[in-house]
Amino acid sequence: MLKYLLNSASQHHAKLALLALIALLVALFLDNALASNWQFQRSSFYLNQWQSISHGFIVYSTQQLMINILALLVISFLFPNAFKSLWWLIALVVSIVSSAYGVFFYHPEIDTMSGLAGGLHGLFIFAVLRNRSSAGWLVLLALKILIDLNGEILPSFIISHISITEFQSANPAANLWGLAGGFFIFGLARTLALIPVIVELNKD
Repeated sequence: MLKYLLNSASQHHAKLALLALIALLVALFLDNALASNWQFQRSSFYLNQWQSISHGFIVYSTQQLMINILALLVISFLFPNAFKSLWWLIALVVSIVSSAYGVFFYHPEIDTMSGLAGGLHGLFIFAVLRNRSSAGWLVLLALKILIDLNGEILPSFIISHISITEFQSANPAANLWGLAGGFFIFGLARTLALIPVIVELNKD
């Protein structure tokens, strides 16, 4: 069952999962009552740790919703091999969760957080590595993170061009912890894929 869910046999289901996720984002956006309860809130996070996942699916503006959806579609278009199984969804969810816990434990100055930004950063690095794409994408991602951390390191005209890419502005700390989650899941996927090979090589 696990092999079916995580390997190429589930390519059709992986695409359906992407459409279902987009539909979920739209549905939650239309239900304003959920916004205040589902976002990451430091004061209530310890008792409501499900916010570590739910906060990623809450957006407050049509622009943020559209950017989230566009980001998912652009990443799936640029790195199609990464979307041939449900690993991409696992990477996204783990990146959302790692973003929340990273902020909770290491950034006490952040009281509230919502949106897919951290998860999208993790999904992006997972997709680049899983797709075996050019290292240039990693360079661009590193550049984007540097701009997040210090917007004055590059001329403003460059920043204005990067600001309309698939990642919306968000707290850099959340993005960095999201990246860590995506990288971890890529490593896990690679390790699980290598286990049968190692077992076969070590047979008598």
